[in-house]
Amino acid sequence: MELECTLRRRVGKPIQARTRDVGPEGMCICSPRPLAVDELLNFDLELEGGPHLDGTVRVLRQQDLELYAVRFEVLSEPKRGRLRE
Repeated sequence: MELECTLRRRVGKPIQARTRDVGPEGMCICSPRPLAVDELLNFDLELEGGPHLDGTVRVLRQQDLELYAVRFEVLSEPKRGRLRE
């Protein structure tokens, strides 16, 4: 599922990314800017036909040049349930 996703560090400009895959535990994202393994980022995910989901993710690994696997660290259960749907 490809969706627009904005990532934010504590300092610096927001990173405009796109998801490649999204699930209730995490997502695979394509980021034009490098991300560090174990880095925590705030995210804002635009879901189709609904409100945005936001929370915190941790970078687990780099899978390809601009492709990263991230895990949801802070995401409320109602929001996680929306992803399961």
